[in-house]
Amino acid sequence: MANIILISGELKPQIKINKTIENFIINKKIKKTIWYPENSKHPRQQIDYAREILIEYKNIAIFSTSPFFIESLHHNSQILKIKVAYYFLKDNEIKNVKEYENEIGCIFEDLGSCLDKFVWSNIEED
Repeated sequence: MANIILISGELKPQIKINKTIENFIINKKIKKTIWYPENSKHPRQQIDYAREILIEYKNIAIFSTSPFFIESLHHNSQILKIKVAYYFLKDNEIKNVKEYENEIGCIFEDLGSCLDKFVWSNIEED
């Protein structure tokens, strides 16, 4: 069993997804949940905080959408030999990233997809 579970993806304010998350946390016997630890932190602080969490906590679930935080968690977990399980919220379901061909890359693809829909579509051509 993983010491830490990371869940990323778009949380929608819907009862169904909230119930899905609640059941997931109960089934995985999670003792603590940390919601968006990257909020109001500089990218360098996010990187450092991910390492601190790996050292300090066990049996927790972390919800994050920060590429800095997620990559730091991934990198430092390998160095510290701490098992982290990565999950992805997609279509109101929590899926293990191992279901995807590029595993953790699916998280970054999803986080970047909002740029295609919002930022790049609003740029006017010269």
